[in-house]
Amino acid sequence: MTGAWATLFILLAIYVTSYIDRQAMGIVVEFIKTDLSLSDTNIGFLQGFIFTTILVVFSIPLSWFVDNYNRRRMLTLCVSLFALATIGCGLAHSFAELAIARGGLALAEAIVPAAAMSLIGDVFPRQRVGSAIAIFLSGGTIGSGLAFMGGGAALAALDRFAGYDMPLIGKFEPWRGLFILLGTMTLLLALVTAFWLREPSRQQDGEDSVGWATVGSLMRQKGTYITYFIIFAAALAMTGYSLYAWSAAMLIRVHQLSTFTTGMIVGPMFVVASLVGAAVSAWSSARAGANHALRQVLKTMVWAVAGMFPLFVALPYMNAVWAAVVLCGLLLLYAIANVSFLTPVQLITPPRLRGRMTAVVSTMCVIPAGLGPVLVGMVTDRVIHDPAGLDKALSWVLSSVLLIGVAGGVAAYRQARIIEEAPKGA
Repeated sequence: MTGAWATLFILLAIYVTSYIDRQAMGIVVEFIKTDLSLSDTNIGFLQGFIFTTILVVFSIPLSWFVDNYNRRRMLTLCVSLFALATIGCGLAHSFAELAIARGGLALAEAIVPAAAMSLIGDVFPRQRVGSAIAIFLSGGTIGSGLAFMGGGAALAALDRFAGYDMPLIGKFEPWRGLFILLGTMTLLLALVTAFWLREPSRQQDGEDSVGWATVGSLMRQKGTYITYFIIFAAALAMTGYSLYAWSAAMLIRVHQLSTFTTGMIVGPMFVVASLVGAAVSAWSSARAGANHALRQVLKTMVWAVAGMFPLFVALPYMNAVWAAVVLCGLLLLYAIANVSFLTPVQLITPPRLRGRMTAVVSTMCVIPAGLGPVLVGMVTDRVIHDPAGLDKALSWVLSSVLLIGVAGGVAAYRQARIIEEAPKGA
């Protein structure tokens, strides 16, 4: 099991780093808006729609390589590419250039979850897959927290160099330095991946190679369950993308907190919420046997998502202190659900299909998820007509989304009961 945990640790480091690079924009939204003359809708597209569209286009075709080629080499290449794309964000001087850099970041990261799920399924026994995936997926929230916390501190440190003329950059701005610094550090992780991550033997399921037709067959066989789960998971993903994109900006705009203070508040919230969420999810998964693992995971996820609804409703009525408390509760409940995001897919998928099934289902969830930050930005720009109404926009959009999500989750749970109680081989 030592080798399994070493593999999980490196995969976790990759996922944490990918989210640091991805979510660093959240702490510098106001600076980017000012320097590049962008609107909230522009920011929503950069943080959500553009990023997720690239994921949608490339994650499914790239997943075929996950199921058929060396995953260590693929992850090494991906980490190198998203490091360079992060540096590119710091060199951007227009919306178009920043969109291209964000697209490159999404392209490089498109393969990471599918490759990780495939590796985890090969190195852990079934009864521990849920716990391992929970630990891996906690990296998203941990990375977001470190992006806010470290980003705020780095911006304060880099502020002394503001205004200097530098090659490629021109007039130096701290937010540019933050992206360049993060990308350079990520290149070091690529070396760790290349030299220390091991490629395990694939679990055998009776076939050396499985075509896309088999993926379609599984989708049809489990179609009702997968449809309801996608509705549920898409609502969860839309909520997460919106929290990542706008939570820091909300505290800065609505409650007049400084960037540094916001980073020091929101960053630890993300990290602690992720750790507690992973622990709760892993504990919950461990309570069920192999024949009830799917229902147990879904039950925990649905309860967590349902608990987020009243908090979003209350958000616009809070002062600064209580807004931070509500945000902490939202992040904790989101983390509990999100760390198990891919487990309900892995538990119904044969080994040789894991990469592609992860990509297919994730893609179907990501399509609406990317619209979350855009909708919040559009409501702020075009409905409320006030940047300080960001808390209301978050409340209105995401409380509506969660109602739909909970309904899908309950329906998915009922289908999971049918699947797990069906005779073996049915």
